[in-house]
Amino acid sequence: MTQTAHRPGASDSRPAADRPTINTSSHDTAEPIVGDPFDLPSDTGVGAGEDVDPGPRAAQWHVGEHLADLWGMLGSVALTAALGAQGAALVNEAYRRVGQPLPETLHEAEMIPVEAVIDMGRDVPTLEEVVQWCERNDRREPRAVYEDALRDKKVRDDRAEREREEARKAQDRAKKYADDPAAAVRALFPGPPLALTAGELPPFPVGALPSPYCDMVRAVATFTQTDPGMAGMTMLGTLAAATQRCVDIEVRHGWSEPLSLFVVTVAEPSERKSSVFDQVSQPLRDAEDALVLETEDRRVEKETLRDIATAQAADAKKVATKAATNGDAGAAGLRDDAVRLAKEAAEIRLPPIPRLIADDITAEALGAKLFEHGERLAVMASEGGIFATMAGRYNSGVPNIDVYLKGYSGDACRVDRMSGGRSEKLTRPALTLVLAVQPVILESATANTLFVRSGLMARTMIALPPSRLGRRDSNPPTVDAFLAADYHQAVETLTRTLSRAYFADGKVGSLKMSEGANRRRESLSASIEPRLGKTGDFTESGMNEWAGKHVGRVCRIAGLLHLAEHGPEGVDRPVGVKTFTDAERIGEYATAHTAAAFAQAGSADVAGAEEVLRVLRKFVGEHRRYTFPQREIRNHLPRSMRQVGAVDAPLALLERLNWVIVETVRRPHGGTPSVTVTLNPDGIA
Repeated sequence: MTQTAHRPGASDSRPAADRPTINTSSHDTAEPIVGDPFDLPSDTGVGAGEDVDPGPRAAQWHVGEHLADLWGMLGSVALTAALGAQGAALVNEAYRRVGQPLPETLHEAEMIPVEAVIDMGRDVPTLEEVVQWCERNDRREPRAVYEDALRDKKVRDDRAEREREEARKAQDRAKKYADDPAAAVRALFPGPPLALTAGELPPFPVGALPSPYCDMVRAVATFTQTDPGMAGMTMLGTLAAATQRCVDIEVRHGWSEPLSLFVVTVAEPSERKSSVFDQVSQPLRDAEDALVLETEDRRVEKETLRDIATAQAADAKKVATKAATNGDAGAAGLRDDAVRLAKEAAEIRLPPIPRLIADDITAEALGAKLFEHGERLAVMASEGGIFATMAGRYNSGVPNIDVYLKGYSGDACRVDRMSGGRSEKLTRPALTLVLAVQPVILESATANTLFVRSGLMARTMIALPPSRLGRRDSNPPTVDAFLAADYHQAVETLTRTLSRAYFADGKVGSLKMSEGANRRRESLSASIEPRLGKTGDFTESGMNEWAGKHVGRVCRIAGLLHLAEHGPEGVDRPVGVKTFTDAERIGEYATAHTAAAFAQAGSADVAGAEEVLRVLRKFVGEHRRYTFPQREIRNHLPRSMRQVGAVDAPLALLERLNWVIVETVRRPHGGTPSVTVTLNPDGIA
């Protein structure tokens, strides 16, 4: 708040009849004020009359120090009847002397503010002075008034200190960048602008995948005439489904990550999502069928043993019951035998029926299937109906995503059986989610408050592969049969071998990381951490929670790439530096695409943002500066965007992506604030 010095003797040039006055009809009358209240000694803040009543005296102190800013300090609740006619006359005179119009609502106030009571021209009055004033004016909370004064003074002091600090920084920037104005503006931004549209996003790093996986991605992309990102991200999800709940990766002592992934690829209708899904995931479906056949004999054996044990326990129970009824001497021993046999029967567990893939499934059914099939499952679908299911489509609109959150992290949870009403515990569930959805489905998911705040979207990698519609070859080469066979064998062998070695016996293998890979991981973590702060680009773009899980996500990808390259034998060797570096490349791809997806969520504002950028770039070229009033920008936009508020959403999108800084500038003496927009110099090209 700007303060204007007292100008003794200043007069209002308007006729007396035209000057506003405070309506004092509702105030009690009081004795005239002693002396001129505006001739106040600056060292004490006390007026000429030492015996003046504290009400008017407080007002004298106040206007003597803050004459021109009286209304700004007092706000909408200013004076009270305690000041009486004297206070009203004093304020009228204050405004007359500085030549400012009197606020029309000043007389309507009913409460007396702290500033009007105790701002006596020095920091804060003593508690004794406040108590004395409150007693004379029938106020019963002097300590609260005093504490308010201290708090308000601290607020003002802090604000003033911040303003001084900002001014100092501005001066430092001006000196540092005197010869380079663009660098001075660039220093205001936390980083370069993020991609506004999918067309500016990086391509999928196909070379990060080992052979034959990389070759299969290229072949499928060529045959389906789709971007390699669609097949590449689907393949990562396929590898996660093949290895989860069999192997984890130990990042460091006490920190392990399961190999589950949540992957969402976004594509328009007719983009051949189903064809890509079928060709990439078919080996996994075949492996599932083979595992069912492999475990069938073992299930029959275990089921038979359990039936025999159950029958023996039932017979023992009958004998023990009869002995107890008849009071036989050996009843206690028979009872113990019955209990032992019942426990032995209950401990015979049937091997889970292997189930690797599910499609559209409710959360309740998913929990039951996880329990029934050994706590691992992959929900893979070339449509996005699963998001509607999560949001409660089959549950009266009540969302249920807990099993998804726990399944990604491997945390224990309880689920209800579909029949019998029993509740079962999942000790370390493993759930992978691989979806290909239309943009409208993604928009609804990223706009869902529960999905975002619960961390569901923070667990999800999103790919926005560019469309090839209108540019597709009508007769592309098919996938080479030998390549398809190699890929099929690699996926099926990895799935079946790990299932037999670990999953069938309820064990989980552990991948280790080499020293070099751990150094890369530490470097990645160190580079991400500053970007998670209040002014970091991840925070500014709404990616904070997602980025907070990024290191663990990259470690999961590294584990998948390692097993893809070395097969089941890779469990016995550490993850190397090259593998981790390749995982980082995929992580960078996922980061850029997910950030763009978050920015575009629900955003028909991209077109408006591009119009705003067009105007800003034109202005910079014409005026050789980077900051412009929003009003001036709006006047040069298409007519549909010139209405008040029409540019708010596009500007908010640009600000989240580091393209602009929008700042509200308040005028020193009130009035409507002005809004300025500063363009990031890196966004000019």
